[in-house]
Amino acid sequence: MDLPVGTFTSANQGLKELDLRYNHLTTLPTGLLQPLTNLEKLQWSNNMLLSVEQGALDNLPKLKEISLQENDLTYFPSLSNVPALSTVDLSNNKICVLGYDAFSGIGPSIGNCKV
Repeated sequence: MDLPVGTFTSANQGLKELDLRYNHLTTLPTGLLQPLTNLEKLQWSNNMLLSVEQGALDNLPKLKEISLQENDLTYFPSLSNVPALSTVDLSNNKICVLGYDAFSGIGPSIGNCKV
């Protein structure tokens, strides 16, 4: 199961926390989250996530926390324009490759990163 691009629209702009744990999701596609300009916390753990597409987490200026633990990720792409990001949890995946400059697009607020 996956959520198609267009699931979230400008009508969802006020959403600050998105919890999609335990939904058997396999892909986080580019463009799905971009309408959520006020998103601060993303919980996408305990799915069957195989891929986070390049750009899927970009341009989320208020995003502070990403939880992607307990999935099947082998690769994590580079992030850009997520200046508020302070916590990234990628633990208990199968990551063997991080994107070139994976965390170069985040601000100085990063304090906790689990891989």
